[in-house]
Amino acid sequence: MDNKKFWVVGLVMVFALIAAACGSTVPEVRVVEKEVEVTRVVTVAEPAPELEPGTYYWLAANNSNSFYNPGLVGWNQAAKELNVNVEFVGPEEPNLAEQIATLETLVASEETRGVFFYALDFNAGEPTIIEAEAKGLPIIYGNTDSPFKTRRGFIGTESSIMGQQAAGYVKSKLGCDITVAGMGNNGIVVPGRLQYFLDAFAELCPESTALELGLNDGSLQGSIMALQSYVIAHPEVDLIWWGDGAAGQLVEVWKEIKDSGFKGQFLGTDMQKPALEAVRDGDWLGTIGQDTYAEEYWGLYFLVAASKGVAIPDTTMLSTMIITQENVAQYLD
Repeated sequence: MDNKKFWVVGLVMVFALIAAACGSTVPEVRVVEKEVEVTRVVTVAEPAPELEPGTYYWLAANNSNSFYNPGLVGWNQAAKELNVNVEFVGPEEPNLAEQIATLETLVASEETRGVFFYALDFNAGEPTIIEAEAKGLPIIYGNTDSPFKTRRGFIGTESSIMGQQAAGYVKSKLGCDITVAGMGNNGIVVPGRLQYFLDAFAELCPESTALELGLNDGSLQGSIMALQSYVIAHPEVDLIWWGDGAAGQLVEVWKEIKDSGFKGQFLGTDMQKPALEAVRDGDWLGTIGQDTYAEEYWGLYFLVAASKGVAIPDTTMLSTMIITQENVAQYLD
């Protein structure tokens, strides 16, 4: 501690004014010197907090898909800022039994501090979600919310808004007198998203034609085979919206289809680099972007806060982005 000495000056003027008023001699004014010790407190900065005990998990559905890459960047960036342990787990290809078994293991483990969940089936996971919340373990859904509200929170993109915006964009580029189709995986999210698109387009363009959904098992091979067979069965289709993140893995396949003479257009989903390049080069009409970086970044922040007893938003909706040849450059930088 640092000590400093200050001199305090005291003016002794007792009865001075009274004496002056009475004509008396004014008493001598004496300066009294007093030494006072003042202490300065120095605050020492606290050391950085240690890692949060335990681990926060992101449990996804088909982890070999490059769709998750932007989200992982956001997830890991948030982990670095929060100084917490994280892991990305789940089946490499869509497998409900494996995903639920992993969820049960995470909820039972004392190591787990919270789970960010991309569910393949809401009904299948619900008993374990109830168990987790009963023991105070927060579960936050990403991508699409569960119809059950037992989870702690949700952050993601609203499927109906995506479908409506996709429909509006297609109309603005191709007009109404066209045949449209929706393709993607057969999970719990994508079929509804695609149906919103077809319904919205039919409302905007009553004279248009909508084909049946072209769904597959969500694997890369299944996606390739579904796209190849669909265009053979429907050479008249003018626009296909591929409504899941496998779209970015289909760029080369789509180029081959176009080289064979197919005249239809392709609208992708999400923002992997191959997808953005396909938009830039004119191979795709555009892509409907989900901001998975923000989703996983803030998802982990919410998860850590919830694990510490802090109230978090029940529902957080992220904006949908329409990536076109005119604006794609800013997303590629």
